[in-house]
Amino acid sequence: MKARFFVIGAALLLAVVLALGGTAWADQASAPVDPSILTELDAGNGVATVPVIVYATPGHLDDLIAEINPATMDDSLTLIGAVSADVTSSSLATLEALPYVDYIAADVPTFGTDYTSSLDVTNAAIGLGNITPPTAGGLDGHGVGVAVLDSGSADVADLDARNGQSRVVGWVDFVNHRRNMYDDGGHGTFVDGLIAGNGAMSLPIDQGGKATVQYRGVAPAANIVSLKVLDSHGQGRASSLVAAIAWAIVHRSQYNIRVMNISVEGEVESPAAYDPVDRAVDAAWKAGIVVVCAAGNEGDFGQGGILSPGNDPYAITVGA
Repeated sequence: MKARFFVIGAALLLAVVLALGGTAWADQASAPVDPSILTELDAGNGVATVPVIVYATPGHLDDLIAEINPATMDDSLTLIGAVSADVTSSSLATLEALPYVDYIAADVPTFGTDYTSSLDVTNAAIGLGNITPPTAGGLDGHGVGVAVLDSGSADVADLDARNGQSRVVGWVDFVNHRRNMYDDGGHGTFVDGLIAGNGAMSLPIDQGGKATVQYRGVAPAANIVSLKVLDSHGQGRASSLVAAIAWAIVHRSQYNIRVMNISVEGEVESPAAYDPVDRAVDAAWKAGIVVVCAAGNEGDFGQGGILSPGNDPYAITVGA
């Protein structure tokens, strides 16, 4: 019952804040800044630059963009009403004093989640044994587009259709901006296989292959829309994730994107309402896309065990 009372109390507090006109810090002299940004700037002795995401107050994104030096601004994240930029101690002070800056969040590093060598636990956890398999007439994901935000996709037979054409039907590189599909980290192709692998690369002996066990994804006829947001070391930025989610929303009808998989995580540095990736996940859900996120690998050692964007209330968060 305590949790229920807390939720009701929080709702009443929010109502009071809204009645007073905007965010709780609307009357402050400057916008609030994520404490981790100040810590990183202090560590750099005032000469380092730190990547941030700056939220504009409603209706003032263009004003904010006009104030930021184009040489330090990386991107306009219109999906969440913000821009990403690199700041120093002095430029941060200038930014937070602007009347149309709502909040300054850290553009936190993101990284891919690891995997175990066996899918037995995963299959049991998601109840795969209770579902009619595609080989017995069950659903196989045919025609459904799954946007996978990860390290990219390799051209492998497990992701081909029966006619030999690749079922990776869409590709955008938000890291190195290359036109041709690739995966220099390996993690993205692994995730693609879990989702849509057809088992072509693990054919059993009685079907002309050399494998003793065949591995298929849960939807072996689904299409993959590969959005590369991690580099060869499995590292990325929150701003790249936001840009990729925005792209998927815009192109959801073109590729029939019904599901989005984000096996990528970042530390929880801001409240969920101001976490850049959480905000983007909210927008994807409201656009009709089911968003599935990894919980993270930190377990009891993390901040509550769940990292961003798995902490978003609109996401289906998966852990094992």
